[in-house]
Amino acid sequence: MSIEKNKELVRQFLADTNAAVGDFAKILALYQKYSSPSLVHHDPSRGDTNGEQRIQAAIMAFTAFPDATYSADDSIAEGDKIANRYTLRGTHKGVFMGIPPTGKQIVVKGANIYRISEGKIVETWDFLDTFGMMAQLGALPSSSPRK
Repeated sequence: MSIEKNKELVRQFLADTNAAVGDFAKILALYQKYSSPSLVHHDPSRGDTNGEQRIQAAIMAFTAFPDATYSADDSIAEGDKIANRYTLRGTHKGVFMGIPPTGKQIVVKGANIYRISEGKIVETWDFLDTFGMMAQLGALPSSSPRK
């Protein structure tokens, strides 16, 4: 596929995921539509996971943040890879990593890289500001600039 088609695939995956928030059957169908069965997801805070584990992590996240949306702030591509800088927004309404619901709204920055092969996402790398998110949820001390 061309670079432009790969970028469109990732853009459409994110748009469809945002539209499916709260509907786990749709989210599962989207992962099956856009991802290879042999998907490998790399996440420095959780380690490498396979496609099924990635789907379970997504369902856990959407359960905790049922109104979560991703916006792609920038997107660049080269070869078979698409890189996005994104913003995640959501309200903490369910248990997340052992943290009971706080009702707090989060705004978290991140970046990810998708590798595309034969029209499917086959590998991802995700770099979410987990520390910042946990601080916003009150699970860690806030990091404010020193005076």
